[in-house]
Amino acid sequence: GEDSTSWRITLPHTEAAKFEAALSSHREALIAAWKRDRGDQASESAPPMPDTMDAFMRLIEAGWDAEATARPHAAHTTVVVHLDVEHRAAA
Repeated sequence: GEDSTSWRITLPHTEAAKFEAALSSHREALIAAWKRDRGDQASESAPPMPDTMDAFMRLIEAGWDAEATARPHAAHTTVVVHLDVEHRAAA
């Protein structure tokens, strides 16, 4: 579509189970963080509860970050910044 791209994958049962477990793990982590950050306060301004798409993107980013660590010259890069706390810019 104009605003999105659709993907359809077919996995053997064993790989599908691994994928579902990984996706579930990331969804549970996002929901736990959402609950922790939100506390007991019910607020209309709070972000919506994470969904399966959020979990899928977190799974993708985790894999991407792992590859970037393994291959420092990969497309996804990590930036390390050193700040000298004695200078105002670091304040």
